[in-house]
Amino acid sequence: MIPTGDAYKTSDVDPVRSRQEVERLLEKQGVRNFVWKRDFPENTYLAFERRFEGIDKPLYYKVQVPFVEKEIGSKWNKTAEYDEKRAYRFFYHIFKAMLQNSEIGMDFEQIFGNYLVIGALPDGSPMTVQDKITTSLMDRKNPALEFSK
Repeated sequence: MIPTGDAYKTSDVDPVRSRQEVERLLEKQGVRNFVWKRDFPENTYLAFERRFEGIDKPLYYKVQVPFVEKEIGSKWNKTAEYDEKRAYRFFYHIFKAMLQNSEIGMDFEQIFGNYLVIGALPDGSPMTVQDKITTSLMDRKNPALEFSK
């Protein structure tokens, strides 16, 4: 959930700057190939590849940019619209916090495991582990987990 307190109502940081800062964070992790994709505001994401020693092919990841709205208009006639500045700034802070987990011993795979691309959705966009689990749960198909006794 996106916080709604006064400290989070606006952002003066340009979305381009937020994307550049995310790209710098990725480059520090050895990621050189990435792309920002925006079909429409609700479906904006960062896709990137990472190569690992001992694996011939790179692994691909897709991380969704949060959809953030702001209310505009008068007190009695408000409408909501996409707030691109806040969305990208939230994304930067979320991404930075995720990468800080590597400082406490988590592997890149542990941090971004849910965002690993494992296939394609019907529209051709990448499907992640997270997408697959969400779809399964929404279809009331619980993943089969076996627990030892």
